[in-house]
Amino acid sequence: MAPRSLVVHGHFYQPPREDPRTGRGPSGTDWNGQITEQCYAANANAPIMNDSGEIIDRVNNYAWMSFNFGPTLLSWIEERAPALLEKLVAADRASVARLGHGNAIAQAYSHAILPLCNVRDLKTEIRWGMDDFRLRFGRQAEGMWLPETACSDRVLDALAAAGLRFALLAPRQAAAVRARGDGTAPWEDRQGGTIDTRFAYHWRSPYSDRSIALYFYDGGIARAIAFDGVLQDSANLVDRIQDAAAQGSGADAGVLVHAATDGESYGHHFPYGERCLAYALTREAPARDFFISNYGRHLSDHPPTHEARIVAGGSSWSCEHGVERWFRNCGCVTGEQPGDEQGWRGPLRDAMDGLREAAAQYADDVGARWGVDMWALRDGDRAHRVDPSMRHDWLAQSCDHLDASERERVYADIETVLAMQRSALAMYTSCGWFFSDIAGIEARIVLRHAASVCATLALALGDDLVTRRFEEQLRYAKSHRTGFATGADVFRAIEQENLQHRA
Repeated sequence: MAPRSLVVHGHFYQPPREDPRTGRGPSGTDWNGQITEQCYAANANAPIMNDSGEIIDRVNNYAWMSFNFGPTLLSWIEERAPALLEKLVAADRASVARLGHGNAIAQAYSHAILPLCNVRDLKTEIRWGMDDFRLRFGRQAEGMWLPETACSDRVLDALAAAGLRFALLAPRQAAAVRARGDGTAPWEDRQGGTIDTRFAYHWRSPYSDRSIALYFYDGGIARAIAFDGVLQDSANLVDRIQDAAAQGSGADAGVLVHAATDGESYGHHFPYGERCLAYALTREAPARDFFISNYGRHLSDHPPTHEARIVAGGSSWSCEHGVERWFRNCGCVTGEQPGDEQGWRGPLRDAMDGLREAAAQYADDVGARWGVDMWALRDGDRAHRVDPSMRHDWLAQSCDHLDASERERVYADIETVLAMQRSALAMYTSCGWFFSDIAGIEARIVLRHAASVCATLALALGDDLVTRRFEEQLRYAKSHRTGFATGADVFRAIEQENLQHRA
């Protein structure tokens, strides 16, 4: 029998709930704290128990599973649970020592839907995600998690341009495959999730000579973990894994069984799911001759023998219609209440796009005024946000053509633009469109970031024309929740909260 590898990937993420102007989270439930206790910290110290219910060992699951953490969530963990961050880094180092490649992979920074980003924002999201990863884990990322696995050829080309080796996609995002070679082999249709997920695939850019490896995870195992309750019994979980490995020819080399789910499945969605995972990865699966691997190691051992095309026009793991969930009333919804409908998604995105362009114009104006490349500065912002003295030197290098007497004023202008741009990127966080109504907490989160951009622009420009235009566009975003007729009402409520805070 050919050697079999197993990778279980967890995507760990919560949207940032802090007010961008105050840095404080909302009053009430401490969601991050609860989920950290139930899941994030629990997976770093998962118990192995005997038949008598006694703890006989503890496992840091992150040393045995592939994982990514959202950069904004890691910022919260760094502040509120620093010991957990140390365990994540230690687990990655342990996997490097064991496999030659780390279990941790990067994530695009703001959890935006990358196929809907403009070219400039796409580049920054990837750059910030990689810089954040390097600062946390002390090495370059080999792979990147795409928020909602939302992908397009343009996105993959950008990942390859950044030097990444691989990305993870859902099986239904594959369109066709063929054997690698001189490019004459016929393409075979694999739409509808029919791709063999047990191997890596080579993707070649239609825009350049770049390429990247793709892993399409096993959808059946992922569904079983997320919805079918297999985390109640590690034997049942590994039974599913063993069945998947047995598909196809027994002579296949490089067989990999792998699944990707929200990491919150292991302990938050399913209490004690981290215990099942720990036993499966360190006892049950190895006993059945599975090699516990990660994507970097598998790719090095088994380069792709086939290439793949992906579904055109943008696709994701959580929208049957591609990426329409984030700009259209496509029918995909979570948390719907009677009377809800999602026609507000388009007007909200249109309003955000207009605000983004206004913020970009101001950035261009500041750059032209002082002769600095604001977009190069934005790309480097995450890497230079740790050490104040290093940041000052970085800004000084960008302004060395200016008179010393002007520089402090220039630094202040640049920092204003960079803070505004951080909010402008954060206002595209995917959860703002994911749920059922624009008055929901997730949409209010992205509107708070938009309000921060509006307030900064109003102060910088000396008028509130941009704010009024933004609010007018939100009138077309209809809400069905009590007290809110449109997105404009939601936005005004947020502005009123900000006024009360300043008072």
